[in-house]
Amino acid sequence: MDREHYKKRYKPVSKKLLINLKDFSVLIDKLEGIIFGSKLAIGHQSLILVSDNNFVSLKEIY
Repeated sequence: MDREHYKKRYKPVSKKLLINLKDFSVLIDKLEGIIFGSKLAIGHQSLILVSDNNFVSLKEIY
């Protein structure tokens, strides 16, 4: 199928940065999973991130 076929059939989505992980004092080497968690007491949705350090300590990185 050609490009025009896909342009007619699919609509591009927009994206918005919700949180910049660089703003936190936690080093995340590789983000491997993300899932919505339970609702918080204040009504907001929690978001759970899963990361792996690949068996490397922070001392070896810096």
